[in-house]
Amino acid sequence: MINTDLLEISDQARITANSFSQGSGGDIILNTNNITVNGGAIAALVWGGVGDAGNVTINNQGNIVLNEGSNIQSQVINDGTGDVGDIRINTGSFAINEKFSFVLADNMSAGNAGNITINARDSVFIDGGGGEELGTTLSAILSQVQTDVVGNAGDIKIATPQLSLTNFALISTNVKQGSVGNTGNIFLDVGTLSLNNGAVIDALTENDFDGGSIQINADQVNLNNGGKIVTSGDSRGDAGNIQLEVADTITINNGNPPAITPFLEPILQNTALDTGIFASSVAGSTGNGGSIDIKSGSIEFLDRGSIAAVTQAGAGGNIVLETTKDIILNNNSAISAEAFNQANGGNLTIDSRFIIAFPNSNSDILADAQQGAGGNITINAESLLGIVERPLNDLTNDINASSEFNLDGNVEVNAPDNNPTDGAAELPVNRIEEEEQVAQTCSDNQGEESPIICSSKGKEVYPSPQLHP
Repeated sequence: MINTDLLEISDQARITANSFSQGSGGDIILNTNNITVNGGAIAALVWGGVGDAGNVTINNQGNIVLNEGSNIQSQVINDGTGDVGDIRINTGSFAINEKFSFVLADNMSAGNAGNITINARDSVFIDGGGGEELGTTLSAILSQVQTDVVGNAGDIKIATPQLSLTNFALISTNVKQGSVGNTGNIFLDVGTLSLNNGAVIDALTENDFDGGSIQINADQVNLNNGGKIVTSGDSRGDAGNIQLEVADTITINNGNPPAITPFLEPILQNTALDTGIFASSVAGSTGNGGSIDIKSGSIEFLDRGSIAAVTQAGAGGNIVLETTKDIILNNNSAISAEAFNQANGGNLTIDSRFIIAFPNSNSDILADAQQGAGGNITINAESLLGIVERPLNDLTNDINASSEFNLDGNVEVNAPDNNPTDGAAELPVNRIEEEEQVAQTCSDNQGEESPIICSSKGKEVYPSPQLHP
């Protein structure tokens, strides 16, 4: 245990608790006010032998900053056998400012990876460093099991008012090819979540086990320029589920994503130019697509944004979107439960106030299929503006659940006519004398403004915008 006001670690210096033969490694406990690590490490390791790696616990009042390839880690390496310890960080703020810096719970031998928990009173910020070279290792928070290891990945839990990732920063729980074990889950309880410039939050499986789930509670979520939330199966495992509860707005704006991605995983290669939320299987896999369940104030697809549960061979993933306000689609955006090859399309349910698609923007709502059956689409809204059910066309906004070579799915749209003149009684025609058409001037005591109130059975009346799908 170390108790100190200021802790600085630099120039490859380390605080370690290691085991090199038989027996578990020790725990590391730090009680501090501020921590800065420049090219150093805080590490609990097992190097070969049989034993568990220790836990790392940091209780910090102020700031924790990792720079220049710095790490906080618990790890089993070099043919060791044992579980990786947990990493627990309680702090005011936490920042990773440069690439090659990690918070890492990793098993390279045999055993489970540890859990990672970060509670930050103010903020968590991760800058991946922005490198686009394929296979480049950037800054990340990782709990993972490496290739051919028997063991489960751990969970990642982060609670903070502000969680921001940029420049290919990564939060991931995953299991690699040839491993035997489950992916962990990710739990985020945040005020504002921002993923920018290729940043990723994912729970991936590359083996025959199911992928982990991602659960996010937030006030606001912003995904920009290639930022994405992803679960995926890359073999016979199913993609995990994604659940978001967002009090205000989810904004998805593809804008100007990086041209390439440094990540090697197939799902991240496939979605390199995309921005959005994905629970999909990849080509060559036989697992099912994951489910996406979102409750939000509103969802705004500003530019080529996607929410997709796509499957290649198994059962299609399902999508449920519930918003208290509107869903806005623009410029090649999509909500998709598509299926390819012989897979069946997933089911898609949307409950919203208005669903608004900008005219001729090729923004679609899809549950279509190729050789399998199309999925079902159910939409409950006050009105759909600019989008209708019809065959797919690159120039229009379409709702489609068809199949190329099998049974089409069903599309059910429950949206009352939004024309405020429908059902209005015809008023009698009365003669109005010319003098009655002249407005009366206001007296001195008539200068106050009065509210204008339009209502229909107690509900607001919205005019019908002249949008043409």
